Formats: sequence, C-alpha cells, structure tokens
Amino acid sequence: MKPLSSLELMREQVRALFTLSDAGKLQLINDTAAEGRTPAPRFFLGRTREGNIWHVRHDLSAERAGELDALCRTEPPLSDGPPNIADAVRDLLPDSEEWRGPAYVLLERHSATARAVMVTSENAEALEAFPYTRGQILAGAAGPVAAVLVGGQAVSVCFCSRLTPTAAEAGLHTLEDFRGHGYALAAAALWAELVRHSGRLALYSTSWENVASQAVARKLNAVMYGEDWSVG
Repeated sequence: MKPLSSLELMREQVRALFTLSDAGKLQLINDTAAEGRTPAPRFFLGRTREGNIWHVRHDLSAERAGELDALCRTEPPLSDGPPNIADAVRDLLPDSEEWRGPAYVLLERHSATARAVMVTSENAEALEAFPYTRGQILAGAAGPVAAVLVGGQAVSVCFCSRLTPTAAEAGLHTLEDFRGHGYALAAAALWAELVRHSGRLALYSTSWENVASQAVARKLNAVMYGEDWSVG
C-alpha cells in the first residue's frame, strides 16, 4: 500500500468514523452495527501538521455552517494544545459534548501478536464476556477480531469499531480484573496485523484523558498523524 500523508490518513479516518452526504456533510456515526446508528456530532475538526479538514452535520443551518467554516479557515495546522478556535466554536455550539484526542495509524508488526488469537465464527464462543463483538461475528458483520484467551475465554478483545473497504478503526476492551498484564497490547497488535493483511489501514484513536490507551499506542510504535476534535 502506498504511504499516505497525514492529511490523507485523516480523510480516511473521517470516512471510517462517519457516514457523509454527497455534499460532505456529517450524517451518522459509522458503527459496524448498522442498527441503532446514532447521529454524528454537529462539528468535526481533524488537525494534522500538513493542514486541517472539517465537516459539519447536515442539519446545521447554512448560516451556522458558514460561521464554522470561516473559523476553520483561520485555524493553523496541528501544534501542541487545543485548537485556537475552540472557544469560538463552543460559543456557536453551546452545551455540547466534546471529544478530543490523538489519532494513530499502526504500521509495524509487533511480537506481542503471539499472545493473541484470531476470533471467527468457529471459536466465537470464547467471547462470552463480549456479547456485542460475538454477535457481530455471528451475524457476519465484523471485520478482523483478535483476542487474548485465559482459560479458553477472552479477557481482552480488539475489533473493528468502524470499518470501510480501505480502513478500520480499532475498538479495544479488556476485562477490569485482567488489566495491566499486556493483554490489550497483544490483542491490538494481532488485530492490526489482520487488518493490514486485509488490505486496510489499521487506525487507532483515543482521548487525551485515556492515558492507558495512549500507552498501548506507544508500545505498538503507532504513528500519530493528527488530532480529532468533535463537538455536539
């Protein structure tokens, strides 16, 4: 696969995270479970050191969308700290929930894969503690899934929380009693290898508050290509 620029990676991630209208407006969260998809945030800004991309939800007024567009055109490429336009965006979209955090791509093979197994319909019974992912596999709606088993049952699982023909976004869960043993690292490492083998980009994002998730990314030698910020 030809190496992509940070800006191209961000565009791939946006297509993985959301469904978009023909006009490039946000519509729904692109959950791998088509049933129960929720509306996308009202605003998304993806910052990279090569430039930024932004989208607004389809139901925002033309006036508000224009105001947000004008603000985004003043935002410089990614640097340390929050976006310069953060307060102005909050004024335009008050009382909104926010998400901000790093976006990574997983490019390297990692030796931790030896501790994990691929999960398919043939061994999905091992996902008893992860019924959502098990259901997706049995319904044929899941991409690659990797897990670490203890006593024949999964204690950590990495799956495609978002999936397109060209990219997959990692979803990673570890049972509380089994954290701190490197199981999440092993599951994520094998998941990334399986995703790359399928011809897709292996994407991994988290929030700035989730220190443990960032630690997994560092141990996987993940490359941070940008920052996601969604509002509303």
